[in-house]
Amino acid sequence: MKKHVLIALMACTAVLAVGCSKKKETEKVTEKAQASVETEASTDLTGSEDAAPEGMSEEAEEAAEEAIAEEEKVRPTYKALDYVTVGEYKNLPVTVEEPGEVTEEQIDERITEEIKAASKYDKLEEGTVQVGDIANIDYEGKKDDVAFEGGTAKGYDLEIGSGSFIDGFEDGLVGVAVGETVDLNLTFPEQYHSAELAGAEVVFTVTVNSIQRMPAEITDELVSDLSGGSSKTVADYRASLKETIAAEAEELRENKILNELMTQLYNTCTIKEYPQDVVDYSINEMTDYYKAYADSMGMEWADFLQQYLQVDEETFKMQADYTVKASLQQELILMAIAETEGLDQLTDQEYEEACQKYMENLGYATIEEFKAAYPEDRIRASIIMDKSMELVRENALLLTEEDIEALSEGDEEMTEQAGNE
Repeated sequence: MKKHVLIALMACTAVLAVGCSKKKETEKVTEKAQASVETEASTDLTGSEDAAPEGMSEEAEEAAEEAIAEEEKVRPTYKALDYVTVGEYKNLPVTVEEPGEVTEEQIDERITEEIKAASKYDKLEEGTVQVGDIANIDYEGKKDDVAFEGGTAKGYDLEIGSGSFIDGFEDGLVGVAVGETVDLNLTFPEQYHSAELAGAEVVFTVTVNSIQRMPAEITDELVSDLSGGSSKTVADYRASLKETIAAEAEELRENKILNELMTQLYNTCTIKEYPQDVVDYSINEMTDYYKAYADSMGMEWADFLQQYLQVDEETFKMQADYTVKASLQQELILMAIAETEGLDQLTDQEYEEACQKYMENLGYATIEEFKAAYPEDRIRASIIMDKSMELVRENALLLTEEDIEALSEGDEEMTEQAGNE
């Protein structure tokens, strides 16, 4: 989905669309919305790339985006403190774990992942299948000597030990040589999704065509390929991966801190009501977006809702209202803190520096391209929300498990002293 549409709809459309799959119950929409409110600590310049309902064609999606872009409206402004009672937002305690040292085992695991992702396996035309290999196989499954639907394939790559197939299938191929054909007498699980095959005894005739195996040795040539030439030796590559893993652990730690702080802000701050004009605006944007989908497919609105969202119009309105308000909670709280601290006014320098950062993080080639994709008011709101979150983070009390134990012991000592007095 194009990013300017994501911003026009904000988080609400993406959240609502999470529940649009035909495989899910309609009430999952509100559950997903609440979950995002409880855990999301990023600003609204991010969004899902999967906001389209399941089954939508790319052409329909493009048509909906163009229709929304042509009718782009200005989002109403509001003063957050009119709607929020700000509670404690400084000195919020957060329990943290210090990232441990990166181990050699972690580096080995990452190398294995990189080899798999790049398909840099050794290709074997002889030998026998081992656990961990990717075996290219032809297979045919029969029940009562009759091939059953979905039980036949040619040239299928199967990772042995992955548990992708029913019990016994992968184990039955261990030790089978390239070019060899074997019959596997197996039984489908009693709870198998196909009633015809549930608990059924079957025979799979399997031929091993070739084997792909993890390289026996990690060489300078291999790591140069894996790193795109940035690492010339195995030692350099392992050192680079160590830095990457450490950076990822630190980023994960920081995200946990921000999520915990945002959760505490939900508890300390009170939203008295919602700016109704903003709620209406967002609901209309969401509705217009989906109606554009329906129009592009030549469908009536009610039929579209039933087929793709599994809701009627009344339920859609109810869920849209809930989802919009859920998505506004974080914004309202952070904007209220910004107004309290005088962070809601941006200098030209702050704006340009933040745009540069967003441009790089979101992968735009130029700052002009980024600015063209997002309305200025939403960029400014995101910058202000970031500033609020930075202030909360800078003033947080980061406590280790040892700190908490020490504080607990101190409380016990004070209680004992008070008792003695």
